[in-house]
Amino acid sequence: MGTKMMRYKGWGGMSTSVFADDLKIKGEVTSKGDIQLDGQVEGNVTARTITTSKDAKIKGSLTGEKVIVGGTFDGTINAVSAGLTATAKVKGEVLSNTLSVHEDAYFDGTAEHVENPLEQGKTET
Repeated sequence: MGTKMMRYKGWGGMSTSVFADDLKIKGEVTSKGDIQLDGQVEGNVTARTITTSKDAKIKGSLTGEKVIVGGTFDGTINAVSAGLTATAKVKGEVLSNTLSVHEDAYFDGTAEHVENPLEQGKTET
């Protein structure tokens, strides 16, 4: 059996958590470091950098300084820098300072340029 989640030191010495392709999560995932999602998530993910593989299936929100989507995503992205790769299938809303969309990516939704996208996902309590 493979490991469901691994941690290793990534760029800049920050840790990267890798969620394997056979892992399913319902709920909230938060990290001060980087996250690579290869499995399925239903909920909210917050990290410095979030990368989803082509096989990942995410429903909820992705919030981070940098968010790169390579898989299937349905929800809201709040990122300083957001990117949709050639294998991305995205439905929803992207709130970002910069957005890069590969010509082969599928995007059905809205994109809005915002100066402080990380503040957009926060609500008053």
